[in-house]
Amino acid sequence: MFKPLATGFLAVSLLFSASGCTTLADARAGQGTGEVRVYDASWDKVWNTIPVVLKDLGLKEEGYHKGTGYVVAQSTLPMLRSLPGVGVGENIAIFVDKADSPNRTKVEVVAKNKFSVDAFANKWEGKVHEQLATRLAR
Repeated sequence: MFKPLATGFLAVSLLFSASGCTTLADARAGQGTGEVRVYDASWDKVWNTIPVVLKDLGLKEEGYHKGTGYVVAQSTLPMLRSLPGVGVGENIAIFVDKADSPNRTKVEVVAKNKFSVDAFANKWEGKVHEQLATRLAR
């Protein structure tokens, strides 16, 4: 009984370790490849709303740089968050830039699966934009 279970666990571990892992830096490097939307709101309003959006969506903010206008965050499966070393989920980068007028702001969301094959991955780009639009409309 133990041997088949151990063999199965080893096979799953090898699958995850052999598939290409991504990092927060990979998500940041993906600027220009994400989903872009322009909002009728000032840069400051959008920037200040992003932490609320991340919290609403259960994403963990991992860093930001206001001067260059980016935020990085991570998602994990709630049932796996407490397990050390489990990297199922996505790395997310959000880029905030001024658009064509002072009251319009361009936001790009890039999400990279932590593993190249991740059946549990969400499409965070759309979810972040939907929640941001909802929050900015209030």
